[in-house]
Amino acid sequence: MVKLSELSDKQLDPRECQYRLNGKIRKIISKCLDKQDDHDDCDDENKDLALDKLKTIMDQEEGNKQMVSYDDLTEIHKCLQHLDSTYQLFFYQLLEETNTIIPKNNKAPELKARLARLKCEAAAKEYKAMTDGINLVPSNSKQNQASANSINEVRQIKTLITALINGVMVVFCSFFFVYKAVEYSLPQPNINVQILVAIIVTSIIAIAELYFFIRVM
Repeated sequence: MVKLSELSDKQLDPRECQYRLNGKIRKIISKCLDKQDDHDDCDDENKDLALDKLKTIMDQEEGNKQMVSYDDLTEIHKCLQHLDSTYQLFFYQLLEETNTIIPKNNKAPELKARLARLKCEAAAKEYKAMTDGINLVPSNSKQNQASANSINEVRQIKTLITALINGVMVVFCSFFFVYKAVEYSLPQPNINVQILVAIIVTSIIAIAELYFFIRVM
């Protein structure tokens, strides 16, 4: 018999064990049972039920070599909470106040390993059955993809419009610049020559702008 926290097998299910109460817990239980006559005079039905339940469990414990099951220990904890206001233990602390008796069928490591493996396989099959046919892609992924595509299209359109406006401004500015440059370079203004030279230079610049505009597209 050992404390539950001292067990070397941390995978042991506490519900499969038997427990033996120590003197401290027995003293608290005896105090509650000794007050049974006082509780009989009160109208607290919950306390009466708790007393009856506690007495039944302790009677069974006497006939079971002073051992209680996990479920009985849980009921003892609930009854003490109802009956004794000084009882401040949590359930895990109550487990530590008892001696744990490991069932004999849990002492075979081969059987225990096989049961653990079967439990893992059953859990894996259950998980696979639950997840089969489930689309792991979020349901709103198509909407998100469509929204992302729309944003990219808007950005591309903005880029093209910006490039187009920039090209038109460059062509017009180039025409005006060449026109004035030829005018200042001639002894006498010659509109035909100015326009011809401006058109030639502007055409070259327009072709270059068109090339870069196509690359952007």
